[in-house]
Amino acid sequence: KALDYIPGISPDFSLVLIDDASQEGFELLPLVFKGEKAVVSGDERMYSPKNKYTVANFDIYKNKYLVNVPIFLYEMITPSSSLLDVATSLFYQDKVVLTENLRTDPEIFAFVNENFYENSLTALRASNLTVDSSLVDVFVENAVNKDGVNEKEAEFIVNEVLEIIRSSEASGKCKSIGVISLSSEEQSFFILEKLRSVLSADLMNKYKVASGTAKQTQGRERDIVFLTTSITKGQLLPSNMTEALKLSMSRAKETVYLVR
Repeated sequence: KALDYIPGISPDFSLVLIDDASQEGFELLPLVFKGEKAVVSGDERMYSPKNKYTVANFDIYKNKYLVNVPIFLYEMITPSSSLLDVATSLFYQDKVVLTENLRTDPEIFAFVNENFYENSLTALRASNLTVDSSLVDVFVENAVNKDGVNEKEAEFIVNEVLEIIRSSEASGKCKSIGVISLSSEEQSFFILEKLRSVLSADLMNKYKVASGTAKQTQGRERDIVFLTTSITKGQLLPSNMTEALKLSMSRAKETVYLVR
């Protein structure tokens, strides 16, 4: 919608900042030229807009939004191009790679760093000494996925959230809580409804309790995050499970529960 309100490619601002550019499509490229300077940030290993365009609508997007860009840019863009891809190609000499993480507990960060970033990143935060482990693996016996919902995983998470809140109320230490479904929107909605049925609106707000899919929770941080796979034995993993896990692990500041 920004392109509809700010048409053209002449610079109207001193500086333009575009975050999460790896998730946005190439059609936002004109916004880069709306500033005398521009900062385009993103992570090429996170979600991309690769499924946003079809063969039919690709040319429609290009002809609508890229009519004023240089011809060499117009020709280099493909249906899989994100805004970050295009900006990186265009301004490669100005690329800055950030390698430090201050938000995530080192134990959680080490898992992400080793499995998704070839140990190329550095954790700046001190360890969380208030818990035995920042990574908690929970295997739920006899769990079954039906129509995208795994009730036993949901039951464990709801009960654990209740216990965390009870303990926090007693100690006076408030921890924000998030639930992320790695495979289905149905699971995240089911858990949210369960939580709403047992927690007051005041407690939901106090502890910032939220539930959603990996994509829906991008940009949201919580002290404690529950990851629910809702996958049972014999089921195929969703094609985007790796992306979902990578993104979701980085949402937690202190503790991650993997419920499977």
